Formats: sequence, C-alpha cells, structure tokens
Amino acid sequence: GGSRTRPFAIAARELAALGRRAVAGDVHGDALRMVHRAFDATAGRTVFPETLDAFFADHARFAGLRDPITLYFAHSRRYFFEDGNDDAYPYAELVDLVERCRDVERGLG
Repeated sequence: GGSRTRPFAIAARELAALGRRAVAGDVHGDALRMVHRAFDATAGRTVFPETLDAFFADHARFAGLRDPITLYFAHSRRYFFEDGNDDAYPYAELVDLVERCRDVERGLG
C-alpha cells in the first residue's frame, strides 16, 4: 500500500535534492547518513557492517544488492571513523545504490 513508509524512496528524493546543492560544500557525509537512515528504518534497528548478514537474512529481497550494500557500509565506516575521506566512492554510485534499493522496496528488484 502507498501508506507504508518507503525509506529508500525518501532517501532517493533527499539525495537528488542534496546533489543539486552539492556545490555549496561537502555534502558527502550528509548523503551517507541519509542512506544509513533508510537502512535503519528498513531493518527497524541500526545496521552495522557486522550485522549485514542478519539484515540480508531478514530482508532477503535485498540479497541481490549484497555487494554494493556491503561496499557502501565499508566506505561509510572509513569515512566517519577512519578519516577515510577518499573519493573512491562517487556520489553517483550512492545515488545508484539508493535507486536500486528503492526498486527492491517497491517490489521491482
């Protein structure tokens, strides 16, 4: 039903809006946090790299995105906790991941 919240649909809209403002400063951390919120909302709890197995067990429909999701979580951890402010994870890749998650969320994945 349309009444159910769709965390990745929300994140996709937020990322699109954020991308338009990206010239105004570093929005990468904000973008990563938005995506994390969508995973947390989907799982009903905070998702960590080490709890991804449980996430995929509970939400098998996302299993086809295991590799890009795992990559996102690894990058997010480096970015926030290891000062890994690398450019190895392009914004476009984050947007692509969220759009693919949104499709899975809609039952199109």
